Amino acid sequence: MRKVWRPQDRRGALSGFAVAFGLLSVLPGTTTTILALFGFWAFFSQLYHAPQQARLVALLPEYRVILLALNASSLHTGISLGSFLGSALLSSFDPKALSAFGLVPAAVAGVAHLVSARRINSSHPL
Repeated sequence: MRKVWRPQDRRGALSGFAVAFGLLSVLPGTTTTILALFGFWAFFSQLYHAPQQARLVALLPEYRVILLALNASSLHTGISLGSFLGSALLSSFDPKALSAFGLVPAAVAGVAHLVSARRINSSHPL
């Protein structure tokens, strides 16, 4: 029986985020480079949603509608808060330094992913 959610489903997305923010911090800030990296980041941002939603539904299928609604609301709240914080800090920091701040939530997400993957794998072995 195949698990509905596999921990490796999110590794690619988290790695893509980290690479994009890291490269934004070190590569020259030309329009072409920035647009290419934002395209790269946008591709990886779409890889996260389906595995996360599948995991939520697998955890509590009887509450799937409210879980998916809360997940979407939380996602959009996080995007809004991140945009607000980034725009507020843009006047105080160089854009390259500011993009490096994007690595902090990526690192936190990576640690949370590892902890959750260990818990899931230890409680539900294949």
